[in-house]
Amino acid sequence: MEFDYLSDEHAEYIRDLVKKAAIADKNCEVFGASKHKYQLNQVLSEKEVRQFEKEYHVKLPEEYVFFLTKVGNGGAGPYYGIYSLNIPKLRTGQVICREGVPAFFDKNLTKEAWDEMMEKMEDDEKYDALEADMLEGVLVIGTQGCTYDMLLMCKGSEQGKLVYIDWNLEPELYPYLTGMTFLDWYESYFKEIIAGHKIHWYGYYSLKSEEELRSSYSEDLSLEEKAEILKGFCKFRKAQEETLDFLEQIKDDRLDAIRTELLLRFDFERGQAVFELLLSGKNTWAATECARSIPDSQTDKYYKRMIELLYEKNECSKSSIVFYLNRCTCLKASDVINFIVDESQEESVRKNALWVISRCQDKLDFLEELMQLMRGESYKLALEALQIVMRKKIKSQKLLDTYTWMAEKYQNDSIMMSNLKVGMDTMKTVL
Repeated sequence: MEFDYLSDEHAEYIRDLVKKAAIADKNCEVFGASKHKYQLNQVLSEKEVRQFEKEYHVKLPEEYVFFLTKVGNGGAGPYYGIYSLNIPKLRTGQVICREGVPAFFDKNLTKEAWDEMMEKMEDDEKYDALEADMLEGVLVIGTQGCTYDMLLMCKGSEQGKLVYIDWNLEPELYPYLTGMTFLDWYESYFKEIIAGHKIHWYGYYSLKSEEELRSSYSEDLSLEEKAEILKGFCKFRKAQEETLDFLEQIKDDRLDAIRTELLLRFDFERGQAVFELLLSGKNTWAATECARSIPDSQTDKYYKRMIELLYEKNECSKSSIVFYLNRCTCLKASDVINFIVDESQEESVRKNALWVISRCQDKLDFLEELMQLMRGESYKLALEALQIVMRKKIKSQKLLDTYTWMAEKYQNDSIMMSNLKVGMDTMKTVL
């Protein structure tokens, strides 16, 4: 369809994309579609848009103004859709753009500057002023759910483009710059749906075709650039033979996890051969990282090897192993308990392992170990161990003594005390 940029015909083209996507996803199975149902809101007049700009001291990007006045004032769009302009996620009296103040979300933002800002914002007295600086030039136009939002930048290097942010604002939750202008981002979303691609992480991965992704890969690229190319294949439901060959031939062991995961998705037998080679010792870290792509019907096959890796001092993801074991039908507490009581292991992984064995039939064979955890220094492990035994009718004076010891230690902790009450009340029925 031929049309002039930002013309009435262009607007009609976009509305047609929305309609075609609605047909392709007639049951609204795409994430967020059940919320917006591929419906667009009534457009705004240019006067209404200019009034908004005046009130909030902002010059909205041209493409966004076109969308509001020619396509719809919000509605259908990525994730849970686009907010209406007249329902802004702004504080009363907030100024979006202040003269002379640079945009914080910018391509020149370094990890160090982000970390410094996060540290400064821990000061409650300075928080509001710092937040205003961070939100300079920002208009929140939608949400991905939970604490993730979609920002349209109205100034700086990303002016007119989308930035994704997690409002938990942890140092590791760095803002993601999509590099996409509003209409490119908006139109491509519906094109991906029409093409039948997976779009759970829309905007985070490349929109290139398989051929384009393969041809853009080069050994001269940085590891980050190579990884971004491989992530681009995640949206496809099937892969061309050339893509499978390409994935098999990659020799960079730092990319073993993602390339093997892709192979397991697209052609399980070919992926399985690579996975088993990695698991045997070639790259156990990569094997454990991509093990989530092993289907449930096959998990027991690698159970013994995963248990071995759990105890080995090697480069592998212990957390990934624990979650893999949780999917195994042959899981036994006896195979994991020594890892759980090993204080040299990471606390969070031990806690997850303890939660995993809570479904094992033989867990109470290790009451001594569970009581050891209940009396230990780790609150999280003590609570998890308590929850495993508290409803069990166990005849044990030693367990009752442990309950009593815990009640004294955690007397001011309502969560621990409520669980202890259940345990002690149950104990009274057997002693």
